Amino acid sequence: MSAPINPVPLGVEVRGYVEQRGKGGRHRARVRWTDPTTKRRDSKSESFDSEEEALEWLERIERAAARGVAPKTATATLKEYGEAHWDTAMRGVEPKTLDPYRAAGGAASCRLSGTCRSR
Repeated sequence: MSAPINPVPLGVEVRGYVEQRGKGGRHRARVRWTDPTTKRRDSKSESFDSEEEALEWLERIERAAARGVAPKTATATLKEYGEAHWDTAMRGVEPKTLDPYRAAGGAASCRLSGTCRSR
């Protein structure tokens, strides 16, 4: 299982910026925030072909953070999110019932992410 994806506490300011990287014209969008509980500064960044794409990503992350969704959660794949929250979601489910959920979860994330591989 992955490390848990922690939410941004409501009211925490997420600051972001976009910068051009190198001569190729790629743009990096980056957001940073400080967790008031741990006092740890965290960040998330992604690269884009255009400044417009980077600005759109930045706006999406800032809107999600305003709702209390951490940037790392907002950008997680279905598989990452599912792995991080599996134990909580399956709490109280009978052990004999878990196998079908595991099998369905793998198929569902494969279909949604488009990363299915034939066996």
